[in-house]
Amino acid sequence: MELNIKEFDKIWLDCGTSILFSILMSNNNPREEVIYNNNYTYSLKSNHTESGKPFQSIQLSLDGELLISVLLKNQKQILFNIKEEITNTIIDFLEQKKIIILWVDMYHWLPYYVDTYHINHFVHMAMVYGYDNEKKIFHVLDGGKKFTVTYEDLVLSINSGGNKSIVCDYAPETSLKELMLSDKSICDNAKKIMDSITNLISVSNDMWNINNFEEKDMNYLSVVLPTHIHSLRMKQRSNKFLFKYAFDCNDKKINLKEQFEKMELEYQSLKHLLIKACLSGDISKINEIKSRVIYLLKNEYKLWDYFLQDNTYKLIV
Repeated sequence: MELNIKEFDKIWLDCGTSILFSILMSNNNPREEVIYNNNYTYSLKSNHTESGKPFQSIQLSLDGELLISVLLKNQKQILFNIKEEITNTIIDFLEQKKIIILWVDMYHWLPYYVDTYHINHFVHMAMVYGYDNEKKIFHVLDGGKKFTVTYEDLVLSINSGGNKSIVCDYAPETSLKELMLSDKSICDNAKKIMDSITNLISVSNDMWNINNFEEKDMNYLSVVLPTHIHSLRMKQRSNKFLFKYAFDCNDKKINLKEQFEKMELEYQSLKHLLIKACLSGDISKINEIKSRVIYLLKNEYKLWDYFLQDNTYKLIV
């Protein structure tokens, strides 16, 4: 038994939004341009390694409250109290055509995540959309892709990941009218992005201060910091698609679609360099990468400023 959920992995910002994007694209009348909304900001957030070492890193935040309210109807939180009840409870919800969003420990989750499977204990969100009782497997959506996981591994991942879930209605007939883009909202969001870039740059000296970190901490950072950069890369891809599908960029002094694509590619390169630098403990290289990230943020500021100053950009969707 499976609900009719569509894969959507063109954009990955975080585990939660990837679920929302797939639910949106499973709608009876999907509107892909909604996914490319520029309703995001940047900030410097405090984190710590598994051994407790504190650090601060740039992270992207998406204003997803409206998306959640429209797509996750009648949601409620479920706490699993008895290990043996987890499988039957999930199956019962699926038979009621409910979507189940789980918090799982990636250490026990999918071998697909080679950086975390049986290596790091990261709590992560995934969605269950079906099951096969003969094979004793659940069908899950993770990172916009479909996988199967055994009953046993799913229970283990839930128990280690916090023992909670969200259940909501599967409602592909939901109207997406509230989510539609507007010229005003795109402009307002651009101003918020620019303000967040200004604020982040003002405290950028605190970003990635990781001197004297031990090897195990650097190994942890080799997964976490590139993930943060990956979300920045994906947002530039999203911006590229926004100007590809929602605006006419022809005959413009600056082609924003092309400019955001260039930034996407540079973030991709920085991500791979950052992985190598963390694994080798090369602090000097990490600082070089940090400087380049700040440069790209300043460049993004200029692109949104150009967009706001050019009054000829109008939505075509």
